[in-house]
Amino acid sequence: MGLKDRIMKSTLYNREAKARTILAGEGTGMSSQEEEADWEITPQGLYMATRGFLIRRGYCCANQCRNCPYINWRHQLTWQPIPAERVQHAQVTANALAGAEALLNYHEEQLAQGAPGNINYHQAMIEHYLLLLERWET
Repeated sequence: MGLKDRIMKSTLYNREAKARTILAGEGTGMSSQEEEADWEITPQGLYMATRGFLIRRGYCCANQCRNCPYINWRHQLTWQPIPAERVQHAQVTANALAGAEALLNYHEEQLAQGAPGNINYHQAMIEHYLLLLERWET
């Protein structure tokens, strides 16, 4: 079975499971990232890994995934990092390390400039990227 077939099977299985749950009156669908489908299909027909899948996979691939829980590649203001207890020791690409280092430097610079109102945010991001760099290696 090819990758596209596996993706389709996973997506269809998760959609059917969600529909069965809703029809059985057991809630409104998936309750956590552990149960989240692995892939979403964009309106353009592209397959996009979900945040839950990326967390379960356990490391950053440095492909700048839209839902990446490790590195805020797109500088989204609403982005939330993966919980610290879910960050695994992993071997990652040099690009993933470079991305984490670049954002660590960015947040350190912002904190040094004393960006008003964002001190807690930048401190939290510095802690997050330091944790990634501590647990990741190439």
